[in-house]
Amino acid sequence: YDDKDGHYIVIQGEEILQRYAVQEVLGKGSFGTVIKCLDSKRQEAVALKITRNGRAFRNQAKQEIDILMKLSQVVNLHEFVARLIKVFEWKGHLILAFELLSYNLYQLIQCTRFRGVSLDLTRKFAWQMLQVLDALGKHKPAIIHCDLKPENVLLKYNNRSGIRVIDFGSACYADKKQFKYIQSRFYRSPEVILGLEYSTAIDRWSLGCMLVELHTG
Repeated sequence: YDDKDGHYIVIQGEEILQRYAVQEVLGKGSFGTVIKCLDSKRQEAVALKITRNGRAFRNQAKQEIDILMKLSQVVNLHEFVARLIKVFEWKGHLILAFELLSYNLYQLIQCTRFRGVSLDLTRKFAWQMLQVLDALGKHKPAIIHCDLKPENVLLKYNNRSGIRVIDFGSACYADKKQFKYIQSRFYRSPEVILGLEYSTAIDRWSLGCMLVELHTG
């Protein structure tokens, strides 16, 4: 069922768990593949994140699930973090089912032909992302997203300013850091570049980079 790198081979029209009809691939990254499916039970479209095969990827997925479950208990975050609907096994892969959202903020910048969005819209995005970072920092122990970037912030609807932060696949607890090589390079903080100790501040650095990019294009 896998390719040589342990990614699940997606077949359009396949029915996963006799419930999720595969429609298209939404994205593929180092940790796995995200696909759009129609949930026949709930009669709604969902996004399935199929974790890449391998012990390290499975362990990281388990930590992502643990973090998402913790965040689901924070009432203030219900509007700002992608909602995890279900977790299950399929053909040796751990799968996370999420609500289906609209396009990401990098795609939004592309739609402006890289001229950027208004300061007012940038401010609305900033306020929502700051709610997330504030909650992550106040959690005990604090949680670091480790990969905040426009591709990991999705619009809820394509004609509204509401957003949700996604992809906690690289996230960690501040007292249990697992990796030194983190953050996408355009949003990577100085302490990570220099191999120094890092904290929740690295997400705020990434957010600063994102806000400049959103407004200037």
